[in-house]
Amino acid sequence: GKSYMLNHLTGSLFDISGDRCTDGVWMTLRKASDCLYIVLDFEGLGSMERTEQEDMFLSVMNAAISGLTVFKTEFRVDHDTRNMLSRFRDGVELIKGDDRLLRGWFYINIKDVAKRDIKELQSHFKRKLEEICKEDENNFLTKMYRGQLAVQTFPTLGNAEFYSELDSIRLHLESDDTPSFKSGREFKEVLKLLMAKIHMQEWSSFDRTAIALKVDRLQRHLQMGLLQGCTVNHNGEKEPLLLASGEPVNEYDQTHKSGVSITSYPDSGVRLQGSENKVLIEAIIAVFSTVAHKRTQADDVQEWTRQLQVFIHSLCERRKTRVTEWVTSHVGAYVDDGDVRILQKEVKNALTRQHEEWKLCGAKCEECFYPCLLQKYHESDDHDCLGDHRCHAACEYCEEASAN
Repeated sequence: GKSYMLNHLTGSLFDISGDRCTDGVWMTLRKASDCLYIVLDFEGLGSMERTEQEDMFLSVMNAAISGLTVFKTEFRVDHDTRNMLSRFRDGVELIKGDDRLLRGWFYINIKDVAKRDIKELQSHFKRKLEEICKEDENNFLTKMYRGQLAVQTFPTLGNAEFYSELDSIRLHLESDDTPSFKSGREFKEVLKLLMAKIHMQEWSSFDRTAIALKVDRLQRHLQMGLLQGCTVNHNGEKEPLLLASGEPVNEYDQTHKSGVSITSYPDSGVRLQGSENKVLIEAIIAVFSTVAHKRTQADDVQEWTRQLQVFIHSLCERRKTRVTEWVTSHVGAYVDDGDVRILQKEVKNALTRQHEEWKLCGAKCEECFYPCLLQKYHESDDHDCLGDHRCHAACEYCEEASAN
């Protein structure tokens, strides 16, 4: 049966014991060199336990996500088979709108064929399929498989040629150097969306629904992305910003303009927003003091403050780069969509505000002559250098006091 063939073709382990028939769809994964194969074992069509609508949904789901559909059949294309395939075509209209779907080959596997009948059966199938295509230009083969067809005969089980014929299917698989999905993560998201639409029988454009879900997901995680350069999962655990491919966004370790490296201070987890702004600034000053030098060791406090400002702006620029790349990787292909444009504008405005908010005040501290290191638009009326208000190096004020 089908499961037996898939096991020998891919090395899968679908159950083939007794008189068991596949129920619904079973899935397994097989890793081969640099490619991940997703093997789906579908229930046979025309089952007494399934309605015509359920058969259609299974077939549409198969055609939508499969790079190669192996269709096992008997010796001929009869009237019932033609009607069944015609019904499946009607379901394609329900999932239109996504170029990643409906890209596979339709591989007809005529089973239990004797050698003397091979040419005759292949000619019969090709002739019947040509008739179907000529009768209706919107036939199932064109709509579901873009006209990509192969017909192969297989001998009975137990015949050594049965296993050698599997190579023809393997060659079809290996010849596809442009898979529909860039990663297993992308496939999983598309499969979940497809199953949800079939279950709810919600037939708006597949592409439009996918965009809406992407935008919604990004909006839910955007605040955390801006705040700490990461996201939080349903368990409250922090996770890195992930590209559409599933890879984490590069931390963008770099050296800021003053020459002080920020590579020891990765972006994920760096808090750049929050109600306790004084606490946030003190934490950043502590890091800056370790990668540069402490203010108490500076010969020129004004220059030290300037370098601190550049350091903070470098952190903001890195956050901007990472968040922008994160958002673009998911929705950059849909720039003409209204919701995407609104999201991108929201992100741009939020990043601009963040950069502005991290300008330091610079006014004279209330307790000493050091610059105020609170944010420029701090709510408090008091300016604070966030230090001990003691002078640790000779300055113009010290020299003036000594002279007097």
